[in-house]
Amino acid sequence: MKKLRNFKIYLVIFALLIFIALIIFLQNSPSKSEVDLKERVLKLTLNIDSLDNVNITEMRVSYGYTEKGNEESDYMLKLYSKNEIKEFYFPISFHILADPPIEIFNAKKILFIPYEDGLHLIEIFHNDSLIGIFQAGKLLCNKNKICDGFESYYSCPIDCSTYEKDRVCVPADDGYCDPDCDNKDADCIK
Repeated sequence: MKKLRNFKIYLVIFALLIFIALIIFLQNSPSKSEVDLKERVLKLTLNIDSLDNVNITEMRVSYGYTEKGNEESDYMLKLYSKNEIKEFYFPISFHILADPPIEIFNAKKILFIPYEDGLHLIEIFHNDSLIGIFQAGKLLCNKNKICDGFESYYSCPIDCSTYEKDRVCVPADDGYCDPDCDNKDADCIK
């Protein structure tokens, strides 16, 4: 009986130690956002109509979350970088979910895609038919010593500084407040 009681006490102590170790581990491990924010992301905003006319209305490189493509989708991006070509599939809907559904002529799609250095060309396909070609390289970094267009520090550090007004927060500890950070840059609080 005494052995059983001692065993239960040891079991409770062991469980408490495991619980404490788990708490310490969770406090010291990086959060999901800290892990995911270590990836450069191409935010691509497309306007596509039901006749397959397509425009890029925004293209910006930052750090953040990416999404996974869906290979069963009718639309595809082909991204040409320095030494590789990547495909990214995505759906487009020309209906507003209502009762009954409402058919629309134009759709806006915002994609968050992993960014590769040297991205220079984007092709857009619908059911294997090419519907758009865009020279991404010059749009993301034209090397004119002015941070303009779709450039950001992450796509064009030659033209954009960490504290440039480029619609991308770069919370670098560099002594300059990035106006895009909304107090997420420690330099803005000093």
